[in-house]
Amino acid sequence: MKKLVLFLLTLGSTGNINAQSKQLDELVSAHAKLNRFNGTVLVSRGNAIVYEKAFGIKNAAKGTNNDINTLFRIYSVTKTFTATVIFKLIEEKKLSLDDRLSKFYPSFPKGDSITIQHLLMHKSGIYNYTKGNDMKDQSEATFIRFLSAKPLEFPPGKGWDYSNSGYWLLGYIIQKVTGIAYEEAVKRYIFQPCKMHHSGFDFKTLKDKNKSTGYEVFTASTKKEAQDIDPPGPYAAGAIYSTVDDLYRYYKAQQAFKLISRQSLYQA
Repeated sequence: MKKLVLFLLTLGSTGNINAQSKQLDELVSAHAKLNRFNGTVLVSRGNAIVYEKAFGIKNAAKGTNNDINTLFRIYSVTKTFTATVIFKLIEEKKLSLDDRLSKFYPSFPKGDSITIQHLLMHKSGIYNYTKGNDMKDQSEATFIRFLSAKPLEFPPGKGWDYSNSGYWLLGYIIQKVTGIAYEEAVKRYIFQPCKMHHSGFDFKTLKDKNKSTGYEVFTASTKKEAQDIDPPGPYAAGAIYSTVDDLYRYYKAQQAFKLISRQSLYQA
């Protein structure tokens, strides 16, 4: 499925930055003209942004184009925010990588064998709800009941399978440990310290002139909008929206160990 994308690059090699920026501009421009890229690009070297440019259409129906302030869903990059909050709570001695799922959900099947670390690493064996589900809503109770009825795909720690479900559970655990909503915890621990003033949740309900539109089909002749997702949407597995500049702030804070320690970041 082709959708609007946003990416962040860091230029670490030596050489002629202007020449490299020119080559990058030619490359992305060519893809944009073929309707194979639609978004914003930011490249940094050291502490300097050496290239930043927007390409393509923000909203075809309105005839608006992307700019560097365009807001995009970042989907599964959200998982890095969730993991960062978890490691912050570990540093605050409120959690441990060895804490069991049964500590938070005593009746969860095999919950005493599933750790926080397993959830972070997609090694829990818990069924990934995006493979298919019949949940009537996205409440915590419904979600836990649905997962509890699914057999584990493999013994915890003995396999690997990408699991959005695991990150939903981490979001609920963050709520239980902090006493505040997952979204509020991300704002408190990450958005506010990083001054990410253009990032948030509930993209579908967002009213902002900079909001992008995602497309299921994006060709020269056809622009078919992708289905939007009701809040909480992908929740702690993928609900955040942001801008390329806000993500750069996040990246710089991580690299400077301003959010979590060097040891935590390397472990993560």
